[in-house]
Amino acid sequence: MSVQKIRAALETTVNSMTPALPTAWQNDSFSPANGVAWQRVSVLTGRPENQVMDASYKENGILRFSLFYPLRIGSALASQRIDLIRSVFPRDTKLVKDNVTVTTVGTPEKASEQVETDWYSVVIDIRFYSEIS
Repeated sequence: MSVQKIRAALETTVNSMTPALPTAWQNDSFSPANGVAWQRVSVLTGRPENQVMDASYKENGILRFSLFYPLRIGSALASQRIDLIRSVFPRDTKLVKDNVTVTTVGTPEKASEQVETDWYSVVIDIRFYSEIS
């Protein structure tokens, strides 16, 4: 249940970003339109940390944006989107869903960039944690 609340808090914030990009969510059908920028957004959880001897734990994860732009249009649009992501998810942002608070760790980082078929792709990772009790 906590992972669903973490996902909901993160996805609500992604959906509030403007300008919006067509978004491919995890395990959801999506077909990108030719020549139109889009993003794939994934919530990746890692190994929970048990810091005390009770049922509470610290859920660690990454909110991953994979941005896709048509080839040969330059990198300016991708750079603008990276700046937007960094402004929406600055370090120590707190997002709340019901009784679960998600906190971002550090500034969103550019993890990679590459060319995939007809797309220039940039991956941005936002590290987060949530204390679950």
